[in-house]
Amino acid sequence: MSVTEKALASWYKTQEGAKVVALEKMLLARIVEHFRPYRCLEFAQSPLIDSDRIVQKINVSMQFNKRIAQTTTCVASDPGCLPFVSEYFDLIVCCHVHEMGQAHGKMIAEFSRVLSPGGMIVLIGVNPYGIWRAMHASTIKTWWKRPIAPTKILELADMCALAEVYTDYSGFFQVGDTGGKGWEERLASVMGNYAPGLSALYKLVLRKNIGAASGLIDTSAMQAIMPG
Repeated sequence: MSVTEKALASWYKTQEGAKVVALEKMLLARIVEHFRPYRCLEFAQSPLIDSDRIVQKINVSMQFNKRIAQTTTCVASDPGCLPFVSEYFDLIVCCHVHEMGQAHGKMIAEFSRVLSPGGMIVLIGVNPYGIWRAMHASTIKTWWKRPIAPTKILELADMCALAEVYTDYSGFFQVGDTGGKGWEERLASVMGNYAPGLSALYKLVLRKNIGAASGLIDTSAMQAIMPG
């Protein structure tokens, strides 16, 4: 793993990181339960999806991650140049990985390319304008290098045939480790939408337009070089 990835993995093991993991797992479990994806691609330093409904789940890391490989298929790859065929995955989950690099446009374009039409992308990140971020600035600064707001992601998504399904905000003071079963998690998951400034995380859900060309292909240029 890169230094930044190691920092995020280490932070996930802290008390506060464990609370955030619990919240992220709860948020993703609801999507998986209703969407029921067949193939899932996950970018996360702590595997967050655990469902028998998914036939194939692949986790991508910048370097081979032995810890993650013990529980799921792990592939070492640059998120901006993925070694997968186009339109293969039904669901792509990206938790904080997009906050550690600079090439956001390339990453979103690749997500669009490998996502099947009608498939969904879920991006979870730290709310850059939230009080929670300010309160934990000293502990997350080791990995939170490139903050990006949902509005910026939506600008990039629009260029890659991806449309917003919804954006919401979750979490603040008490997020326990009960995997989403306690009143604390239920409260944390809804209070952020009423007061986004208090939230710890944002969750942005995108869907690939049905019939859309790959986000990396300029359709007009392709037509120009077609014979006849």
